[in-house]
Amino acid sequence: MSGAAQRLRANAPPGLERLFRPEAIAVVGASETPGAVGQQVVDNLQRLGFRGRIYPVNPKYERLFDLPCFSSLKDLPEVPDVVAVAVPARLVPAAIEEAGAAGIPYAVVYASGFAETGEAGRSLQDAVTAAARRHGLRLIGPNCQGYMNIAERIHVGFGPPYRLTYRSGRVGVVSQSGAFGNSLIMGMSAEGIGLRRYVSTGNEAECGALDLIEGMLEDPETAVVAGYIEGFRDAASLRRLAARAAERDVPLVLWKVGTSRAGAKAAASHTANLAGDPAFYKAAFRQLGIVEANDVGDMADCIRALLSGRRAAGPRVGVVTISGGAGVAMADRAEELGLELPALADTTIAALRETLPAFASFANPLDVTAGALTSPDTFEAALATVAADPAVDMLALAFAAASGSAATTIARALEALAAKITLPIAVAWNAPREGNEEAYGILERANLPVFATPGRAIRGLSATHRFGQARLRQDRLHALAADGPARTVPTVRTLDEAEGKTLLDGTGISAPAEAAVATAEEARAAAARIGWPVVMKLLSAAVLHKSDVGGVRVGLTDEAGVAAAFEEIRTIGREMDPAAPEACVLVQAMIRGGVEVIVGARIDEVFGPMVLFGAGGVYAELLSDVAFRLAPIDEAEARTMIGEARIARILQGARGRPPLDVDALAGALAGLSRLVAAPRGRLREVEINPLFVLPRGEGVVAGDCVARVVP
Repeated sequence: MSGAAQRLRANAPPGLERLFRPEAIAVVGASETPGAVGQQVVDNLQRLGFRGRIYPVNPKYERLFDLPCFSSLKDLPEVPDVVAVAVPARLVPAAIEEAGAAGIPYAVVYASGFAETGEAGRSLQDAVTAAARRHGLRLIGPNCQGYMNIAERIHVGFGPPYRLTYRSGRVGVVSQSGAFGNSLIMGMSAEGIGLRRYVSTGNEAECGALDLIEGMLEDPETAVVAGYIEGFRDAASLRRLAARAAERDVPLVLWKVGTSRAGAKAAASHTANLAGDPAFYKAAFRQLGIVEANDVGDMADCIRALLSGRRAAGPRVGVVTISGGAGVAMADRAEELGLELPALADTTIAALRETLPAFASFANPLDVTAGALTSPDTFEAALATVAADPAVDMLALAFAAASGSAATTIARALEALAAKITLPIAVAWNAPREGNEEAYGILERANLPVFATPGRAIRGLSATHRFGQARLRQDRLHALAADGPARTVPTVRTLDEAEGKTLLDGTGISAPAEAAVATAEEARAAAARIGWPVVMKLLSAAVLHKSDVGGVRVGLTDEAGVAAAFEEIRTIGREMDPAAPEACVLVQAMIRGGVEVIVGARIDEVFGPMVLFGAGGVYAELLSDVAFRLAPIDEAEARTMIGEARIARILQGARGRPPLDVDALAGALAGLSRLVAAPRGRLREVEINPLFVLPRGEGVVAGDCVARVVP
């Protein structure tokens, strides 16, 4: 290849620009056979008017598609930006090796028959990955349908969707499903969402969904990045991307499937992906300010609101309607989504009474009635009054099917209001476009999102709140994005309860008075020293759930009971682990009062450091009353986490009981999260169940502790 061509490529734009804006594309396996992948890829590029150079590569032909055809990549007159590999799976490793050796920066591989099919396919995929990484080549696929630069009509893929054109806009889309990803962009385009770029990631042998999301975040013309996600292999890097998204004010809207057992199993078989725990995804999305969608329409509603560029500083919605029924529907949906409808200030009500007819409904929702539309100034003043209320963070407006002059009055009032305030505004209005072109045009010029139903408008506002909160707490997001401990280690060692508790220094979690004993005489002496009553437990790293095997005795009040308990527990220890040295027994002060909770932390292989909280005791697993967070967290986040569990009501002092030490509990969760997230820490997993939360001011005490550490 010529030096001029090499210099041309050296000056190419950085990042994903060469992928999405290629000047030259090679198609290995190009074919004249109708319907063949190699035929469709070239045909789609030509059909949609690709202005760059196309290089068919197939030794069987001298010309294809009225273009010179080359025997191999090394025969090309220049280094293309992208190679589209349209050959059977068995030929892909050699094609990638040749592309890498030629210095091609990007490849897209369409063939199936790789890791999704079993071990033989996994070995073949490993060979493809190794070849790509050896040469620094970024690879999309295999087992994918391709990608599109929708804004410039460069579609590098196969199948009917790649022959179509879509509404152009500022939304990037990444999908871990090819066929369904096509349905997703078709559905969003039909919903009126303008798209910029789209990638089907397939098996993600080298370049994953998160890599592509990261690239789209850096594109100055992309305003929202959306994704259909089955699972991430390295969700820990999602922390860094979320921080960057908040920094750049580019929201992430992700539809995570596989949230049921059946769905998770299907996702794994579909793309050979490690889906991870669905509860972890939900917790991570909430904490990181990622908007979670659950359908095409739901995703479109979230994106529609976010494209306005308006972000909510809080969850409080001011609702204004011309129909009381719409206001009720909005109130119901707001509560479902965790939003609030605050009471309007007395000064706001007074101002509205001076403006609106006496038969209006002066509350939140505010029903101005259709009569208000006869006076544009009155209507606009009412909207501005609600927007100015200090308790209102965003506006939800419902105007039923108002049409004609009434629709134009509404639109002009909203245009004037939008120019004066920065609050998010969502408009529920389903009048036909025909006959209302002027009103629709005014709202579009004002960049105000319009939704077909009141509930969908509220859903859009909830997305502005989720991402708005991320924008407000960027310092927390950057703390989560910091380097943490390695997510995988060769071996770990399980500690017994006494050893595990020694790790808790500095977390705010105290331990009861206790002593490890090896004889009945030592047990009696320890109990007398600690004070009655006492608890006795099997002390063994091999038996994690001691109560399940009868290895716990509580409420012991005399020496005879202690001696008998010692012999019984030691016998159980011998039976459970005959090869172990003589079993030890732990004598412990019995903790009185308080409420049992569970706290824990672990290094998850997919998400990295995480912390959990929930209802504790022997029923912890059955109740499943738990909340999760990525670690580390501060005490404010810990309090929010505590509030998500049903047991929070008990901690606050239910049925006349005094409140418990929630401040100490929040401090303990924050301390535990810092411990597990320490970059060079030994801790891999810890579970404290029960942790006793004592009355306010008395702290929290570990009743048990299981820990695993790096040796």
